[in-house]
Amino acid sequence: MRIVYCINSISHIGGIARVVVAKANALAAIEGNEVWIAYTDVDALNPHPALPLDSRVHTIDLGIRYYADDTRGLYYRLRADTLLRRRHKAALSKVLDSVQPDIVISVGQSEKYFLPKLQLRKRPAFVREFHYNKRYRHEGARGAIAKIKATLTDFYDYSLQLRRYDAVAVLSEEDYRLNWSKSRMAGKTHVIPNPLTEIHDISADMNARTVVTTGRLTYQKNHEALLRTWSIVARRHPDWKLVIYGTGELENSLRQQISDLGLDNSVSMPGNVSDVCAHMAGGSIFAFTSRFEGFGLVLLEAASIGMPAVSFACPCGPRDIITDGVDGYLVEPGDENALAERLCHLIENESLRRRMGTEALKNSRRYAPAIIAEQWMNLFRKLLK
Repeated sequence: MRIVYCINSISHIGGIARVVVAKANALAAIEGNEVWIAYTDVDALNPHPALPLDSRVHTIDLGIRYYADDTRGLYYRLRADTLLRRRHKAALSKVLDSVQPDIVISVGQSEKYFLPKLQLRKRPAFVREFHYNKRYRHEGARGAIAKIKATLTDFYDYSLQLRRYDAVAVLSEEDYRLNWSKSRMAGKTHVIPNPLTEIHDISADMNARTVVTTGRLTYQKNHEALLRTWSIVARRHPDWKLVIYGTGELENSLRQQISDLGLDNSVSMPGNVSDVCAHMAGGSIFAFTSRFEGFGLVLLEAASIGMPAVSFACPCGPRDIITDGVDGYLVEPGDENALAERLCHLIENESLRRRMGTEALKNSRRYAPAIIAEQWMNLFRKLLK
């Protein structure tokens, strides 16, 4: 089976790039498969793939470079939506006509609207992956104008464009149940979670008096709620520390909040790190306070090193990954007092912490790349039947 992934970049730091490389590697390891990744952009500072690529995965640099224009003003954004889009269509059509794949998967933001409309010599089955939940535009919209824009974009995307795809893949049962099960695309929508992007022998240090989290420092990740929660925890357990890995546009305001709450000696923000799991393993509890998610890959990564999580049960993902009271705790979104109580409960009960960590590790094995790759193969076989 010939499979082509279309994505913006596999070198820029981010969960989507790691997930796509992990899936491509796992699919390429299946006898009879040939896998390509066609991408538009390369991170000039770090041009290598986000994860090591299997030698059996072919990569194609389309040379479009949308990201180069991201911060250069309206003219360049319009140029990206016109001239660069036309170049992208032509380059991708040429590649697909050459490869003649059986399956083509849209992962990036740049090809999703035009991909199924390409005029190709051989029509493959087209699949659209969602790495956010269906309502992510509304959940991230702040203000009336942003909400109107989200409504119009949703209509254009879900009502006019999405029906051209042969299948849609979403990441969680929760997303499917809440947002897709009663839509016109319900029959074409399939739930396939993200895989673990790396299998390793790292284990969390259950003796560590450290709570960790990782993620972009943005509105979505809601670190300000975690800091308010930590101000409660730190009063009861001043010998424990909170470490927040990541960078983003809210870094300065979060550092100011740390100072305002008197947490300078209790909270550290080291920035981005290259090996996330190795650094997370320096803690014994993972905290997660996102306002919304597509899946919450970091919860899975924490579980894979035997670390229990205390998480807001935000839409969508945590409810699929965490079994409340077994391998972690789920707390109603926004309930900072309950989050603090659950963190303190794990801090005060080392044996419980260890037991939940063991269950989290067992749970994470369901997401091994080979297992997730077989779920994808089942979908591909169905589409090609």
